[in-house]
Amino acid sequence: LGAGPGALVAILLDTSIELPVAILATLKAGAACAPLDPDDPARRLAAIVANARPDLILTRDRLLHRVPETGARAVCVDLAAHVPVDDPGPPPPPHNADRAFVFHTTGSTGTPNGVVITHAGRTERLAWEIAAYGLGPADRVLVRSSTSFARIVKELFWPLLSGGQAVLAHPAGRRDTAYLTDLISRRSITFAIL
Repeated sequence: LGAGPGALVAILLDTSIELPVAILATLKAGAACAPLDPDDPARRLAAIVANARPDLILTRDRLLHRVPETGARAVCVDLAAHVPVDDPGPPPPPHNADRAFVFHTTGSTGTPNGVVITHAGRTERLAWEIAAYGLGPADRVLVRSSTSFARIVKELFWPLLSGGQAVLAHPAGRRDTAYLTDLISRRSITFAIL
């Protein structure tokens, strides 16, 4: 769908199985990700999309109404089987200096500003954190952060890179202490950023 080296893909998904799949597919295609939180106000989403100017927006059918008006093509991942695609073959691997993610600040200055995270910067930091925290195959990491915060990369990639499990909290429960306490106990979470 045109996602490749140099392209930016906005991902407007909540914490569901489609989120890590969309992020991994985007990175594998050589494009950069700009994760967006569907719970953010419409004005913030519009400001971020206007600033980032993504080439493509991945979302779900039930969230399509949250996609700001833009020239970018919006594709619903839950309907993607109906999207005709020409397979261009495997993309070239990204360079260390290529952007991997674009996250936006809270906008405390009035406008959310994009912050670019390169492949090298993110890879080195994740490897250091996994070693420093001793994460491994026995760990279960709670994924509960807003999809628009850089912390979501840690929560998803720590277990993926260390052989552990990512346990996705339901989006409606990520601020519910009782729900999170039960989930942590029931799923034997070993690591959570709270």
